[in-house]
Amino acid sequence: MANKPISMLQIRRMLQFLQSGHSQRFISEELSISRNTIKTYLEKIIQSGKKNDELLVLGDHELYEFFINKMLTGRTIFGINT
Repeated sequence: MANKPISMLQIRRMLQFLQSGHSQRFISEELSISRNTIKTYLEKIIQSGKKNDELLVLGDHELYEFFINKMLTGRTIFGINT
């Protein structure tokens, strides 16, 4: 399903797996999300300059703001530019 955000649990597990050094393929298979999705989230982490452990201590709302809102910025939703 295109453009369906992944759950906070999946984001946290992805961050834990990345921190442990697991491959994108392993993470994709374990969490049932595409490697392209993982790549997109990983690019957001790299662009931010934050480390995985910094992100793991954030609350769900803060993680949502960090990932989901940044990904939606610049899109038009219901005729409104975000």
